[in-house]
Amino acid sequence: MIKHVTTRENIDDKRIEKLSFEDSISQLEETVRSMESGEAPLDSIVSNYQRGVKLLRHCKTHLDNAELKIKEVSSDSKEMHHTESEDS
Repeated sequence: MIKHVTTRENIDDKRIEKLSFEDSISQLEETVRSMESGEAPLDSIVSNYQRGVKLLRHCKTHLDNAELKIKEVSSDSKEMHHTESEDS
């Protein structure tokens, strides 16, 4: 039997997956500010960097999905316009 171990990293990943694009950007900016302050210990900087990468990937996924939706709408709009032109 495989035992599923819940780690802090797994919990963090699940929380990030639920964030909106705007919340992800906000948390990413906060993470960067924390790292740039120079006051955090090295271990904290490394974990913040890892979290920042995950947040960045999540933001990119949101942007990719939005781009796909825009392309679909644009394609549908062009097809409707083309069909209307043929009917005239």
